[in-house]
Amino acid sequence: MERLAAEDLTFWWAESPMQPSTMAMLLVLDRRPDETRLRAAIERTLAAVPRLRERVVEAPLDLTLPRWEPDPTFDLDYHVRRHGMTGAADMDELFHEIAPAYETPFDRSRPLWEARIYDWLRYGRSAVFFKLHHAVADGIGANAIFAALTDAELEPPLPPPSTNEAPHLGRWPAQPGLAARMADALRDRAPGRRSLPRTRSHRSPCAARSASRCTATAIACSSVSTPTRRRCRTWTRSAR
Repeated sequence: MERLAAEDLTFWWAESPMQPSTMAMLLVLDRRPDETRLRAAIERTLAAVPRLRERVVEAPLDLTLPRWEPDPTFDLDYHVRRHGMTGAADMDELFHEIAPAYETPFDRSRPLWEARIYDWLRYGRSAVFFKLHHAVADGIGANAIFAALTDAELEPPLPPPSTNEAPHLGRWPAQPGLAARMADALRDRAPGRRSLPRTRSHRSPCAARSASRCTATAIACSSVSTPTRRRCRTWTRSAR
């Protein structure tokens, strides 16, 4: 299970109702997408970017850094929702519908992304709205994820049926107890373990201040990033 990288931690800790760490993209289609092809495209994207099936889990008593781990109850129908437009069904109405979806905070106990498909726009069009937490990807990585939803051909062949199963869907599997999770956190802090050091015992200095007032020195890294960026092992940060 991978600990959050330095840049990801900045966005995870600095987020607040007044300073969300949400990025969003909108794709307007010239027609209503086929349900089977749409679902296949989303599942293809999940296979290409496993991070989209993972959630952030805090360490007990905040002993060490948060980590990424697979969501044991991942439900694609929770993350992908379909809506039918009414009224004028023009772009103004679409933005009016999207605004509250964008402003709604993520459920931090689930993977940090959401897609909404809006059908019955004027002239038979549809729109795909995709929002993502900045801890998951940078802007270029988010665009790569969004691009993975599209096909190179107008009428590509249908993919084979998905073999992905959700064995825990509808029930929460047994989780390690508090003692086991504390032991794991303490092992992560043991000398010789490669993990990102923390400068405070509870929260980043950025959590109570604007991120613009904080600086971070690191090998630039991100969970889903550009090919030229590398994951980092250590970092420093300061706040005025």
